Parts: sequence; structure tokens; C-alpha cells
Amino acid sequence: RDIQQAITLRLDTLETLATAQAGQLRVSGESLDEANAEDVQRRLGRHSTLLELFDSAFVTDAQGEVKAFMPSLSGAVGLNVAEREYFRFLHEVGRPFVGRPIISKLHDRRPLVVMGVPLRDAEGDFAGMLGGVVNLRDGRFFLDLRSLRIGEQGYAVLMTSDGTILSHPDQNRVMQQTPTAWEGPLLEKALDGWQGTGIGRL
Repeated sequence: RDIQQAITLRLDTLETLATAQAGQLRVSGESLDEANAEDVQRRLGRHSTLLELFDSAFVTDAQGEVKAFMPSLSGAVGLNVAEREYFRFLHEVGRPFVGRPIISKLHDRRPLVVMGVPLRDAEGDFAGMLGGVVNLRDGRFFLDLRSLRIGEQGYAVLMTSDGTILSHPDQNRVMQQTPTAWEGPLLEKALDGWQGTGIGRL
């Protein structure tokens, strides 16, 4: 429940910024496609409080080109993310979205999850996206979960519905599929959406 609340908070924050202050991410009425990246970067930088919720944040234009990224990372601005699932969803469906775990295209090759909301122009048409990035390997989002201990040797693990591990005390496990040794009735029920408590050996 705490994780769901944290995700909701982050999406709500992105949506509030995108809706109430979308004009600040454009430049003198220009579309994001036409805007100078330095100008968009400066405007995004005014919202550095996003970094209290995300490990990084970025803005793209309607074509998927990254126009601003913070904190600054070499190669980020100018990167095109048009083929990424999260961008396609925002472009086609137009609702806030939490993407599946992916590997960064940048040189750091970190596993990450992108949360995003669409940006719209004055006519209400799709103008780009505002995204927040959660670093799965060493980001702050899962810090408390990674450090949680249950009893003397127990720990918490978070995974997607297809069994991809998002958080584990052993960071080498992140982005790996659930090991065969973990398979059992409790795990199968959890991946099917069951909620509750149980004791098992993983």
C-alpha cells in the first residue's frame, strides 16, 4: 500500500506540473519541437523539487526528442525515446503511465522505471511528455524496502506481475526473472494478484 501511495504521489505531482504550468515548459508560445533545448532546460530546472521524488526528470517534444533533463547527464538531451512503451502510451492514450522496467539507453546502462504524463499545447493536442525516472539499482525510491529485514534472515522483494525483480537486497538480482527455486504456491498466487500474508521458503 505504501508503494502504491508513493507512485500515486509522484504521478499526481507530474500531472499537476504538466497541467497547471505547462506554459512554463514552452518558450514564448513556441511548441516544444521548436523550442531551444537550453530554454526548456532552464524552465525544467525551476522545478528541481521533482528530484525529491525522482532520481531524474525530463521533458520531450511531440516527436520523442528529449529537450531537457535534470540533473544534467551527458547524452541525455537530444536522445529520442519515441519507440519506448511509456512514450507511445502517453502519445496514443494520453493518460499518466508507469512504464515497465527498462535499461537506460545512456552510458550508465542503469535499470529504471519511467513515470510520465502528457504535455499539451494551447489547443489540447499532444505536445510531448514530462517524465520522472526511478533508478532501480541504487535510487532512493526503494531504499527503505531494500533495507527492510524480517526476522533474522528474512527480507522484502518487489517484483512485477511477470516476475521481473524490481527491488532485492542483492542488487545483482534486480531486473532478473524470479529464480526457479522460488517457485511455489504463495509466489504463484502473489503474481496472480492475491493479497495477504503467508510463510514460505524462497
